[in-house]
Amino acid sequence: MLFENEILNISRINNVIHYHPKELSHKYPGNLPSYELTCYIKGRSKVTFNGKVINMSPGDMIYIPKGVEDDNYTVVASEPFAHYNIYFDTDSPMPKEAIHISAKPDEFKNHFEKIYRVWIGKGTGYYYKAMSDTYELFELVRKKQARYIPKNKQEFLLASEEYISNHYHDANFDYEKMVKLSGLSYSYFKKIFIDKYGCPPVKYVNNLKIQRACELIMSEKFSVSEIAEMCGFENVYYFSNVFKKYKGVSPKNYKM
Repeated sequence: MLFENEILNISRINNVIHYHPKELSHKYPGNLPSYELTCYIKGRSKVTFNGKVINMSPGDMIYIPKGVEDDNYTVVASEPFAHYNIYFDTDSPMPKEAIHISAKPDEFKNHFEKIYRVWIGKGTGYYYKAMSDTYELFELVRKKQARYIPKNKQEFLLASEEYISNHYHDANFDYEKMVKLSGLSYSYFKKIFIDKYGCPPVKYVNNLKIQRACELIMSEKFSVSEIAEMCGFENVYYFSNVFKKYKGVSPKNYKM
């Protein structure tokens, strides 16, 4: 999934373009300086990035990560094609692989076109409007990627979800209670939870803890030990290990 975390901080939009090349075959340099989100509005092509091959059709979107070394980033079209591109940076970790998001031809086209018109028009406040519209687009993409489970199965999770929301940052968070509130066996609870959230409950709870920790780190008001305690970790060493596992850096180096 493109948006595994609830929080996505777009630090900058670098460019928005409407691209309709004359050539059908293109090779691009690897180690891109910005993340890319592309929406195809015409034509079909085969995108190869970091060994992954993705077939694109009108309406489809593709996310390409920055900073990945790849000498074989190519686009080969079977017919004339066109697409919108949004180039952006974030303060949040993003996937390091290309991601294909299948969509109907006009499902997201208007949103990309609106962002492009705002960007290219350069009117008063255009940057803030483009940023706002991009957040709106990303929320629509997140909803599209959300996993569907039948309503009767979702109801099993309601009490557990409320418990998680209210207590994930508690030092005495009770995983057994979380499961018991659903009235299900652990194995079935875990299956439904993964069906909905795409990850096991323990990873989901840890994600919430780490997201909260990131917010507290960015406030620059608390020590690492205080943040560990505020996020429900039993000690600062365990907190640092979990944080580095999820973010790739230690809490002290997170802002760098």
